[in-house]
Amino acid sequence: MAYLGPGSAFGALFGAVGGAITAAANQGPGDRLSQFAKDNGVHIDQIVLEEATKAFRESGKLRLTDTQGGNTATLKVWVAVYGFVTPNGFSSDLVPVLNVHCQLTGADGKVIWSAHDVAQMPSSFEGNTPDEFKANPKLIGDSWRAAARLVMKEIVDHM
Repeated sequence: MAYLGPGSAFGALFGAVGGAITAAANQGPGDRLSQFAKDNGVHIDQIVLEEATKAFRESGKLRLTDTQGGNTATLKVWVAVYGFVTPNGFSSDLVPVLNVHCQLTGADGKVIWSAHDVAQMPSSFEGNTPDEFKANPKLIGDSWRAAARLVMKEIVDHM
């Protein structure tokens, strides 16, 4: 999980060395937040799969089934990056970050289509403090779901 939490953006002011120190300092909080989410039943892969399935079904651009093999194409969806960042160096709020890839492979094994998109506009999301996440773990899932919905809309709209 990517995490650039409250106060950590300061290290980026000092270039690569400051960024490396900041990244090492934030491994603990990011790992703890990731484990806290999992312990409370919030799983990014499940959220993205649900939002991807919903987006493709609603678009009518693909007919999804659970059938594999034979003469069917396979849609693969994976999360390349997920986590939380502060929207700016002066904020104590965390907003979601998400990078999703999709690939459609034909029955012959050749890639028919692929795309990816990133939720990279922190101002697009309402932030929450780490304390708010601890008090209500559902907010973690809600944040990631909002990012997944945005990313999948972009992917499907440009298919």
